[in-house]
Amino acid sequence: MKLFGLTFGAALLAATAASAGVLTFDDQDSSPSQTVPLPSYETLEVGGYTFGVSTQLNNNGDLGAAIFNTNCINDISVACNGDEDIALTTERQGENGIEGNVLIIQEKSPSAIPDDTGSGGTITLTLLEGTPFQILSAAAIDDGTFTFGTSVDGEIDAITLGENETGRVYLNSSVVGIGDTVTIKYSGSGGVDSFVIAPVPVPAASLLLIGAMGGLAALRRRA
Repeated sequence: MKLFGLTFGAALLAATAASAGVLTFDDQDSSPSQTVPLPSYETLEVGGYTFGVSTQLNNNGDLGAAIFNTNCINDISVACNGDEDIALTTERQGENGIEGNVLIIQEKSPSAIPDDTGSGGTITLTLLEGTPFQILSAAAIDDGTFTFGTSVDGEIDAITLGENETGRVYLNSSVVGIGDTVTIKYSGSGGVDSFVIAPVPVPAASLLLIGAMGGLAALRRRA
């Protein structure tokens, strides 16, 4: 019985050990000068996950998913190439957990400088590699409504922000697995900073838990 108790306890520990993590875009295009070519995303790797990326544009002249560095306001010689509305001053870095790079829809532009469109659209992220997870919350910045959803839930919730505002919305999605999608609908300009996620227990832990519960049932029958 003592051995079973240890096994059952280990199973519970393994099943609940996965803790929340944060998916950010800070490893992508982090140059404060914003002069690097516009990324052409077919896949995006963040936090040990690989996603396929597709964009549905409300304005067919827009260019699709891109990364904007909110730190660019601190480079006085560049001043975000004239697009300061989604930049964060030093005092505002970290507000609502938002700092570094944000995911935008790039407006039509004669250059490759990241600049968020006012027309909006939808970015779809398809999970290609990585442990299944639940989305606990998402953070965004600037003027518009951001609607979040998954292929297993449909639309979950939305957050509406004013000019230069930051905010976070709590989602608590169903499990997103390989082949499932996460959607972000932009009503206008602005960017999404990050997702807080909770990886689901690995199959081995789940099997161990089931086995432990089966052992408990067998002991009850013998008693």
